[in-house]
Amino acid sequence: TVIPGFIDAEANLMEFSKQLSLLDLRNAKSVDEILSIVSDRVKTSKPDEWIGGFGWDEMKIPEKDLERLNHTLLDKISSGQFIYLVNALGNTTWVNKKVLDLTKVNKDTPDPENGAIGFDDNNNPTGLFYESAQAMVISVLPQPSEQEVIRNIERGINELFKYGITEINDANITEQGLNVYKKMVDDNKFPIRLYAM
Repeated sequence: TVIPGFIDAEANLMEFSKQLSLLDLRNAKSVDEILSIVSDRVKTSKPDEWIGGFGWDEMKIPEKDLERLNHTLLDKISSGQFIYLVNALGNTTWVNKKVLDLTKVNKDTPDPENGAIGFDDNNNPTGLFYESAQAMVISVLPQPSEQEVIRNIERGINELFKYGITEINDANITEQGLNVYKKMVDDNKFPIRLYAM
């Protein structure tokens, strides 16, 4: 049986592909479950490698458990990798000490406008960044190489094909993204139809 491919009318291939490389935390129902998922990735990661995760959901985790969130929990899993975990709403990022040190946040660092930095009762940073304060973490994230971006996109396209999606409309293309897509087309490595806006 042959059926026509689906068209995703509102997609962001670059962002979708990048998220596939992150740990999927959407089904975690406790802080310990999150830590277990991260721990498994640590075991197969190299020193100084970045480990990102996305999707931990405050609505699925008991409030008392959420009060435990602190960089020290992640530090117990690894002091060798950089770990950052973004929640499902994308408005909170939890990092380990290795990332926290890069942000240069300390007990005297003021909250940015429209954001907040987490501090414990002793005014020490917890490794939690809320709303606009997440920019402090984003600013220290390493930029992927062109080859890493291409590998992510290839993984993203293959994932779309699994669901029968053969064309996407992408209104969020950056100049870097457009250049990467052109290179992949020239190298005959872009098997999906793309309408760029």
